[in-house]
Amino acid sequence: MRIVRLFWAGVQIESEGATLVIDLLEHTAPIRSLMGDPRLPMVFGQEFLDFALVTHLHPDHYDPDALRGKLQPEAKVLCDPVIAAKIARDGFTVMGVALYEPTSVGPFTVTALPAVDGLGDQQVSFLVEAEDIKLMHFGDTLWHGHGGRFGPGAVRRTSHFFRSTAPSRSSRT
Repeated sequence: MRIVRLFWAGVQIESEGATLVIDLLEHTAPIRSLMGDPRLPMVFGQEFLDFALVTHLHPDHYDPDALRGKLQPEAKVLCDPVIAAKIARDGFTVMGVALYEPTSVGPFTVTALPAVDGLGDQQVSFLVEAEDIKLMHFGDTLWHGHGGRFGPGAVRRTSHFFRSTAPSRSSRT
């Protein structure tokens, strides 16, 4: 398995020849007035992606132009069923994933978990499993509110997850 931290909240996971990306962001012009210019060099996702996960529709987590340019023709976008229709209207093959229901896509098992951002907007976090490694991506979550369902200490920032859980098997750029 290879894990690459991309720009902003983006993460790319490669396993058994398949590539999955979470919250890919490559086009910052639409959100530059809110975020300013990137402070670090941007790391872009692989050119051909098999699966994409979208935690929510905020423009710093859902970049349809980047996904259009990188997803394979048969690729699926996994998301909360609440936002599936919007993503489908954007031209993607969508798979709404129910909360707490593990879903197999290629070598990955993906489980959507409830989340909410600091403003109260509903979204999902994703637990991705492959090759006996579990990776949790929290999207914009500031306070999860459902921590008891996952056990003590389950809520951590994604960057801390990389350092504390899988440093010998992950790759950071």
